[in-house]
Amino acid sequence: MIYGVPGKYEIRHRFGQYMLEQSQKSANLDSAKHFKPEFVNMLKMVIVEIQKNAEENPYDYLPNLYIARLNIILGKDDPKSPYNDEALTYGLKALALSPL
Repeated sequence: MIYGVPGKYEIRHRFGQYMLEQSQKSANLDSAKHFKPEFVNMLKMVIVEIQKNAEENPYDYLPNLYIARLNIILGKDDPKSPYNDEALTYGLKALALSPL
């Protein structure tokens, strides 16, 4: 995504919101009700982009929440998936950063 331009934080987060919305649509599922490979690749791409927001804004909990939610979506079909561990890691990080 674009670097050093105004609004990059918001663009990345809107991209994350869009992908979360798309994860609810059956068009992104195959016949076995699993996400299509191209959709999984897009989810991974948006995680990388939102990680940039987390790195650029280390005291902001919101990027960590988005990353946690996206990892939950990736790991929802397999309880032993490493995405579930990633989701927990980012969720706890967001909790530690959130105001009480």
